[in-house]
Amino acid sequence: MLLSLLSGPDSFRAYRRPVSFYALLIAAVSFCPALKAQQAVPTDKDLPDAPSASGSSVPAAPAGPRQSAANGLPSWIVLKPQTPAQKFGAATQSNFSIPSLVFAAAGAGITQAQDFYPEFHQGAAGYGRYLWHGFADQTVNGYMTEFVLPVALHQDTRYYRLGYGTFWKRSAYSLSRLAVTRSDQGRQEFNTSEILGSGMAASISSTFYPERERTFSIVGQRWAGNVAGDALGLLFKEFSPEIGSALGNVVHLRRHSKAITDDPMASQSQTHP
Repeated sequence: MLLSLLSGPDSFRAYRRPVSFYALLIAAVSFCPALKAQQAVPTDKDLPDAPSASGSSVPAAPAGPRQSAANGLPSWIVLKPQTPAQKFGAATQSNFSIPSLVFAAAGAGITQAQDFYPEFHQGAAGYGRYLWHGFADQTVNGYMTEFVLPVALHQDTRYYRLGYGTFWKRSAYSLSRLAVTRSDQGRQEFNTSEILGSGMAASISSTFYPERERTFSIVGQRWAGNVAGDALGLLFKEFSPEIGSALGNVVHLRRHSKAITDDPMASQSQTHP
C-alpha cells in the first residue's frame, strides 16, 4: 500500500518537504559526537535496585541525567496509568514546546524557499501562511497521536528511554516505539495511536491546503511524513540527556574562554594557586 501511495503522479511534490527537512535533522543526530560516544554497557551498579518490600512500584533511579516525562523515562520504570487530563497536558506541552516551534519555523522557511505552495506567495505574509499551516499540521498530528486516540484506546503516551548500549542499539529501540507502545495497564501492544492517529491527522490537515493537495496519494505521503517526524521526536527523547550535556559543555567552554580573554590573570590564579 505504501508503494502505491508513493507512486502517484504528485508523489515527489507531496513528499519533498518532509524529506528535505528531516534529512537535515537525521544528519545532525547521526553525526553528533555526544551521541555516538554513548557506547558503554551498564554495569551492575548502573542497574536499578530491586523494588523494596514497602510495595512501591517505582524502583530507585540509577545515577545519571535527570529524567522527566518530557524527555523520556527509563524503560524499566513502572508508573500509574495516565488520566485523560494528563494525556492532554502532555500533548499540549509537546505541541507548544520550543523544539516544536523551532521545527515549524524552520520547515516554513524551507517550504517557502522552494515555493512549495505558490498560492501562499512570498514575503512576510507568505511566510506567515507557511508557518501556520506547518504548525497546524504538527498540532493536529500531536493531539491525535498523544491525546485523542490514546484516551480512546487506553494507551500510554509516555516515552520510556532505553538509556544504555550503543548508539545504533538505542536508535533501533527508539524507532521501534513507532510500532510498539504500552497500554495503560503496562502491557506492550501495537502502537495504534501512532500509526492510525498519524493517518487521521494527515486527512484532517489536507483540508487546510489547496484542493490539488487532497488526493489519496498526497494524503498518504503526508501520513508517512507525520510518522517520519514522530520518529525524529523519539530519537530526540532517547538522546536528550546527551544532547543537553553536549550543549551545556559548549556553553561552559565559551564562558570559560571569554573569562580567560577578559581576565588572563584570573585564569592563571585558578591554575596556579
